[in-house]
Amino acid sequence: IEFNSLSYTFIGFNYILTAVALGGYYLIPGRTSYAWIIILLPSVVLITISTQHLFQVFHISPYSLPFNMVVLMFLYALKLREKRPGGLLETPVQLGNPEKNLYLQSGNLKRFPARYPVAASLPFFGEWEVSQGHNGEHTHKGAWQHAWDFIITDKNGKQFKGSGDFPEDYFCFGKAITAPFDGTVIEVINTIPDNIIGDVDTKNNWGNTVIIEHSHGIYSKLSHLKYHSIEVKEGDRVKQGQLLGKCGNSGRSPYPHLHFQFQQTPYISSPTLDYPLGHYLLKGDKYTFETFSFPQKGQVVANPVKNEQLAKVLHFIPGQRISGEILIESIKTGTQIQQSNFNWKVNTDVFNSTYLESEEDGSLAYLYNNGNLHYFTNFTGKKETPLYWFFLAIFKVPLGFLPNSSIRDQVPVNMMFGGLLKFLQDFIAPVYLFLKVDYTLEIKKSGDILSSGDLKMISGITKRIAGRETEKYDFTITIKESGIFEIEILANDLKIQMTCRNE
Repeated sequence: IEFNSLSYTFIGFNYILTAVALGGYYLIPGRTSYAWIIILLPSVVLITISTQHLFQVFHISPYSLPFNMVVLMFLYALKLREKRPGGLLETPVQLGNPEKNLYLQSGNLKRFPARYPVAASLPFFGEWEVSQGHNGEHTHKGAWQHAWDFIITDKNGKQFKGSGDFPEDYFCFGKAITAPFDGTVIEVINTIPDNIIGDVDTKNNWGNTVIIEHSHGIYSKLSHLKYHSIEVKEGDRVKQGQLLGKCGNSGRSPYPHLHFQFQQTPYISSPTLDYPLGHYLLKGDKYTFETFSFPQKGQVVANPVKNEQLAKVLHFIPGQRISGEILIESIKTGTQIQQSNFNWKVNTDVFNSTYLESEEDGSLAYLYNNGNLHYFTNFTGKKETPLYWFFLAIFKVPLGFLPNSSIRDQVPVNMMFGGLLKFLQDFIAPVYLFLKVDYTLEIKKSGDILSSGDLKMISGITKRIAGRETEKYDFTITIKESGIFEIEILANDLKIQMTCRNE
């Protein structure tokens, strides 16, 4: 066949559109999306050939019909998936640039995992230890392997006082058990007596139990509760943190503990679901804020306790105005480089996303607050401006924590890198990210974190190339009792001091 006899539809019109749409626009670019392009292109060829013969009767071309048929049907099929594997992701927020979509999604996938719509808390107050985790050595086996058993231990690792011969000797016995997330109580068992220590009730395996239906077909089950301690009934609506009952020793329980699991069906004997806890503090040398993670055996965990002072100052309301001053000095010479005032305004866009807008240069810092965490999600505009430094300093802040707790996150690459390095990264981004930006934040206050007074935090931004640290920014943040932010930044040779206040 001579080249000039080929219709333009065979030269690449529909194929190019399909590759662009699925390779970097409607889907996050990556190995999986590229593989699906290769798989789908033969379908485009077949539809192009068949529709061309069909439309010849009317002496017209199929134009972009093959592209529309394949792409629209494929995207519709993706919407019907029950499980969404990490390799094939629809673009949640279209930034008009495949690389920007990828960089933003790579961080947000860990921050807001779509496959975990229920951000469950620990179902108790205070610090508890995991005595048996997923796939445990005792009872968490087979279809029931994805569960946790929790107990309370003292500083010596003991879970009881005295001889431990009675349920009342155990520290967790009688302690409050709470709802892990909002939902509806669908089953309550409250009439099974507590066992004596060492005995088990194999007939009533789960003992006194509460099953709660949450959203998206997810259920939670809390078992081995204390005899006649449950304070909710079937059909009740419960809120996260609401009292359900007390920890006991009923059912197949040789000593007092709480059994906690997620499941996909409402029955008391339902298999477990491999599902993480939304937010919790992991105790070590310091407290680490964990997000959508799985506590392991032997770990001591606790729920974050909200700091009302911090929650108030990080609650940005549309229409709110923020003003401040910035002073930039050279560390080497001590000379003043810049001193100026700035003004920001809190706005929302058509998608109801909240953002801070700089009135001086038009920069935008998008944010999200879910009641447990404050996040900055995106930044557009001029870098090295007051709003940009503020964006980096409090990129992610837990609203609940304990003294000396810490949190980690990653800043999208395009917000910190530019020039030739970013140009090279853009080429290979769907396959490999060699640029990385780490964010850390520590609560340094040693007193009562719930009391009023100044709140101090230290955060850091570390830029890495192929795993090697190349640059570091240090931020010291002081939040006054009056709500004023004082931020000191050390960035290369610059010392930057900022003050922000609500008008």
